[in-house]
Amino acid sequence: MNVNEDVKTQRSDQQLPSASTEASYDSCSLHRSGTNDMENISATTENKQQVKNVGEKEEKEQVIKDKDFIIEHLYEKRERLSEWVGDLEGVLNKREQDLRFAKEELKNGKTSVSRLQNEVEKGQEKNSLLRSDLRGLRSELQDAQAERNTSEQQLNEKEVNFRVLQPN
Repeated sequence: MNVNEDVKTQRSDQQLPSASTEASYDSCSLHRSGTNDMENISATTENKQQVKNVGEKEEKEQVIKDKDFIIEHLYEKRERLSEWVGDLEGVLNKREQDLRFAKEELKNGKTSVSRLQNEVEKGQEKNSLLRSDLRGLRSELQDAQAERNTSEQQLNEKEVNFRVLQPN
């Protein structure tokens, strides 16, 4: 064998491993690509679950804020109605006291009968209107309390539903 044949043999020997290395590399690339695809799918699924959990958490927090706001509003309304009822009861008591006094004066004959009768009638009319207003306010107070109870129950049911939907 001469030197030229030796060099040609070496070159052909060097080309063969090079070709098999490329084939081997392509096989590894395909395997890595498949693994990367699986990792991407898994990461995407985890991301979707995290987004869902965050959304559920935000929705639950909003429901709780809404519940707190409604309850606070209803308590304020109930407080105002209670104050009005107390004020009307005070006025009504004062008017009844004035009527008793007027009737007493009438009995004793200290003032004219007709004037006292007019005062008594006016007082009775005013008392009738005040009682009507008082009944209306009491009715509003009861309605507000019923509304608050209904809202609390509905919000509690929503909160229970959110708890059931959350993963353990």
